[in-house]
Amino acid sequence: PHSCGVLSFSRILMPIMAKKRYSVLVERGRTKEQVENMKRIKKDKVDPFEWKHFTTYHREPILRKGKYWLVSPNDFPYEGTKLHLLLVYKDAVKYPSQTNPKAWSELQEHVAWIEKKYRLEGGMLAMRFGEPENTGGSVDHLHLHIIVGDKKKTSSAKKLRIVAGYEVPEKKKRRAK
Repeated sequence: PHSCGVLSFSRILMPIMAKKRYSVLVERGRTKEQVENMKRIKKDKVDPFEWKHFTTYHREPILRKGKYWLVSPNDFPYEGTKLHLLLVYKDAVKYPSQTNPKAWSELQEHVAWIEKKYRLEGGMLAMRFGEPENTGGSVDHLHLHIIVGDKKKTSSAKKLRIVAGYEVPEKKKRRAK
């Protein structure tokens, strides 16, 4: 007998459901070129990070590809970064819980490869998941960013600005329990 337990739902049904709807928020484009690309994606009604569409809408090369993740430079790196890479999950899913558990060990291998290849002394690993309206992102396909800035060499050096969501009004703020 088949059961419809949590594992079956999260690994089988949720990815299917996620493929029916996708978002590309054109208003989040940071450059004219990015906005034009996003308008094309929206018109074509595709998920630009789905692997079968990735090279159509992404101009930077795929540096490394595994069974679950691919690694590529961001076409539109955040201002001030000296390295900005994307790690894109293979399937059109929005949430980490929808991934294959084996994907996480592969992700670690990709990150170790990136650390070695670029001789990283530090950086930031940020995951975008869920609805982009909540994350400050522009695409609702699960992906990660590796972002590297420069060392603070002068007192006038500016901090990198990366949107990770939006502030909660003071009245609604809650502390994690």
